[in-house]
Amino acid sequence: MRELLRHLRGHVFVLWDGGRPHKGRLITDLVGRVRRLHLVPFPGYAPELNPDEGIWKLAKQALANGCPSGISELLPSLRGVLDSIRKNPNNLRGCINHSSLPPFLR
Repeated sequence: MRELLRHLRGHVFVLWDGGRPHKGRLITDLVGRVRRLHLVPFPGYAPELNPDEGIWKLAKQALANGCPSGISELLPSLRGVLDSIRKNPNNLRGCINHSSLPPFLR
């Protein structure tokens, strides 16, 4: 988190899942010291708010007609598809825009 804050200017909003590892003293101390850091809690289960769901949808579409004979064939295909999605800013922006995130987080 500190590394992220070094590279970003202005207010930083972190979408927070409320998991136990994220409730520790290190995080609460950091949030108390860094006024521009804001934790935005997510509900316990809210796939419609998660842009990752769009990434997985794109990946499943790209892999739908494949027939790997095992995990050793599936993993390289999956990595390739995820890498191509990652390199396409339009895909990434589309996943964010199609989520139900509040507009200020898009």
